[in-house]
Amino acid sequence: MVKFLDQINELLEAADSREFDAGDLGLEFERAGDLAFDALVEGLGRESTTDHGRVRGLRALALLTRHWCRGRMMQLAEICMPLMKHEHRGVRGDAVNIAAAMVELMNLQGAYAEGTMKSLFDRVASGIGAAIEAGIDQSSSRPVSCS
Repeated sequence: MVKFLDQINELLEAADSREFDAGDLGLEFERAGDLAFDALVEGLGRESTTDHGRVRGLRALALLTRHWCRGRMMQLAEICMPLMKHEHRGVRGDAVNIAAAMVELMNLQGAYAEGTMKSLFDRVASGIGAAIEAGIDQSSSRPVSCS
């Protein structure tokens, strides 16, 4: 358990912009499920979390929603909403990409009532429009693999 917490702290405090693949965190990280998800959410709010760390944290959260935290897709979309207004283009770009992926996956799964999905879709669409207008880093907005 300590190992995945160390991994989370390391990725959130990353100062470099090198490419990051959340899958490299390993199966132990993924199996930590809700514990890892909660630690990442808490870490995203820390002052010590760098902009590159926020990008990596969002990608790690998206990874967790593939299997171990599937029921938290809506929460991840909600987490992305304020980050679509973030001052860092890369954070905005990944927030846009991940929120859109979460909405699409939830819609395909039919997991929520139509009214709930319409409300979330409208808010995400509005956030995406504002983020694109402010400018997003297309290189950080590579498609998120959540399947």
